[in-house]
Amino acid sequence: KKIRTDLSIYRAAGAAVLEGTDIYSVENERTWYFTSPPIVAILCAPLALFPLVWDAVLIYAISILLLYGIARLSLKILERCTSIKNKWKIIGISFLICSIFFSDVLTRGQFGILLLFSLMLALYGWLFDKPVLTGLALGFAISIKITPAALIPFLFLIKQSIIQAIIKS
Repeated sequence: KKIRTDLSIYRAAGAAVLEGTDIYSVENERTWYFTSPPIVAILCAPLALFPLVWDAVLIYAISILLLYGIARLSLKILERCTSIKNKWKIIGISFLICSIFFSDVLTRGQFGILLLFSLMLALYGWLFDKPVLTGLALGFAISIKITPAALIPFLFLIKQSIIQAIIKS
């Protein structure tokens, strides 16, 4: 029976880090190859030390905690940006809409929720003028997966338009 989770390839890459072998030459039972940046393999090295079932429970539990963190950050962002009442209802509806994505990520042992939390933390830092937090959170997200790098020009352009508005007033 083949394991239907991405977690097994992350564990294999983590094992390669511990063994000092090429992380991009390992494959799992489904003949999937590791394609993430090296930092992901380094972060996954401890997973190779424990049985897959314990790793799955750990990743699942961390992901649930991160979902709670995403909800809390969402609330703080909404409180800052809007006067809408019943902010928890908006967050609940958003989570409901995203539940298919969340359930898929949770059952496959993926790091999508960690990535989303990092991006929400970067957004929080940006909105609350915490540039170090923004840079660290966005940098971490980019180190896990390159696609969040697409946000950098957007943040720069938005920041430039805010500066221009201040200069004009």
